[in-house]
Amino acid sequence: MSKVINDTANVIQCDALTKVYKEGPRQVSVLDEANLALKAGERLAIIGSSGAGKSTLLNLLGGLDKPTSGQVIVAGQLLSSLDDNKRGWLRNKHLGFVYQFHHLLGEFTALENVCMPLFIAGIAKSVTLKKATNMLERVGLADRLHHKPAELSGGERQRVAIARAIVTEPACVLMDEPTGNLDEDTAADIEALLAELNQTIGLSTILVTHDKRLAASMDRILELKAGKLMSVTLGSGDV
Repeated sequence: MSKVINDTANVIQCDALTKVYKEGPRQVSVLDEANLALKAGERLAIIGSSGAGKSTLLNLLGGLDKPTSGQVIVAGQLLSSLDDNKRGWLRNKHLGFVYQFHHLLGEFTALENVCMPLFIAGIAKSVTLKKATNMLERVGLADRLHHKPAELSGGERQRVAIARAIVTEPACVLMDEPTGNLDEDTAADIEALLAELNQTIGLSTILVTHDKRLAASMDRILELKAGKLMSVTLGSGDV
């Protein structure tokens, strides 16, 4: 039976989250009782060295992987209490995902790619097309609806990926290096877009990045180090 947590002040949180991988006879601890809480409308950056476990943390928060111990709560639901189908439904309804590589379906147009999560959710075709069109207009791609990914620039493809992630109006969007494959100017455009979406639709974000300028634009920064999450502040000399 799924467990509902009464305190829903946080759109997503993890408590004492631990992940240990077995490599032959060795056990490698990636996360060690990590704690995190994100409030509605908050933007959180997670930084750390390569291999620190940032992507692993995002996968656990998104229910794509299971922790060794600890718990993840999304929209008041304890993920460990859900079976695979219910976890998938919760993920589709309450979470969006954006990665360094856009993962768009090359044979489909921008509009069709953004429609996918709504079709999966069983939304009527007419409503789906309207919502997807509106979202692409919101991210500045009104004139690119019927272009396929190969016909779009890197920044445009990432905008489509962001539109796809937020078209279901999720409680939180999880982003893994969303500007890591973009040039500096295009990355700045994506940074500005994220800020605008936060202001206009209250988009909550957990963002993993090596881009210190992007991290500094978030409301709060945590560093993942030795399996622990620690609050940090970036000075002007760090950006």
